[in-house]
Amino acid sequence: MTASAQIDAFSRPGAMVDLCHHPVGQISGQQFAGLRVGDLVVHAWDIARAVGADENLDEELVREAFTVYEPMAEGFLDSGAFGSRPRFAADDLSPQSRLLHLLGRRP
Repeated sequence: MTASAQIDAFSRPGAMVDLCHHPVGQISGQQFAGLRVGDLVVHAWDIARAVGADENLDEELVREAFTVYEPMAEGFLDSGAFGSRPRFAADDLSPQSRLLHLLGRRP
């Protein structure tokens, strides 16, 4: 889906409250929009890592993305698409590392 198609979809009346199907289950348009933004945040880290650039993400964006992803963590982990469960206490990690680990990255 193109960026303009996503903007159109999220801009239509009721889009934020309507339910949509997602691999983790039925979610609201607002949750789906949050997933799309979080996806961009995490892929910014992927690209930075791949090219050897600064991997530090904006703290506010990390907090917002974690707020969206964390309630769905079990569904993500159960899907097998995001790696295995961390073998340590997530509370010992920085917010950025917690988000990355939640989504299968091991910084």
